[in-house]
Amino acid sequence: NMSVSLLNATATGDQQLVKTMLKPFITSTGGTNYLSLMRVPGNERLPELAKKDRVSVHKILAAQIEFMMKYFNLKQSLSLDQIFILSDLIIEESEQDNLTIQDVYLFLHKLATGKMGPIYQSLDIARFMELFEVHREERHQELVRYREEEHLQLKCQGDTERISDNQDREKELSRGAMADYLRQTYKND
Repeated sequence: NMSVSLLNATATGDQQLVKTMLKPFITSTGGTNYLSLMRVPGNERLPELAKKDRVSVHKILAAQIEFMMKYFNLKQSLSLDQIFILSDLIIEESEQDNLTIQDVYLFLHKLATGKMGPIYQSLDIARFMELFEVHREERHQELVRYREEEHLQLKCQGDTERISDNQDREKELSRGAMADYLRQTYKND
């Protein structure tokens, strides 16, 4: 179970392992591999993990947010209380789009490395959630695009089947015509 392993790596403070485990979810250009995120099984997603052990999931998420805050040099950073509220919010909202733990970690990584735009002076819960929404919207658009492509492919496959059906029918007709022709030809002999 990838998600549990990721949570365990965080719990033991092994950020190197966390980084390694996130690699499959990052594209070669450093973007988010939303397709990989879509493949995370339902029972490994945040809502399900929280149902099993909300306290642990909450604690570990908070620890990861706290770790990521070290990347920032802010006059007003998130307090521990705010981090706890944030973890709670993320878990509560995760049901809306069935978020993965990887989603949260990737977003934190993007936030810390400036991919969500510069963070000046301060970061509060509202700003964090606003930026997280950008990630979630990108993810949603990617999902929609993927489903449309899948639908088109299935449609195309449907069309090719129809063409091959026609071909079979044509072969049958031409075989029939050939048989008729042969019968006619040899009947006269």
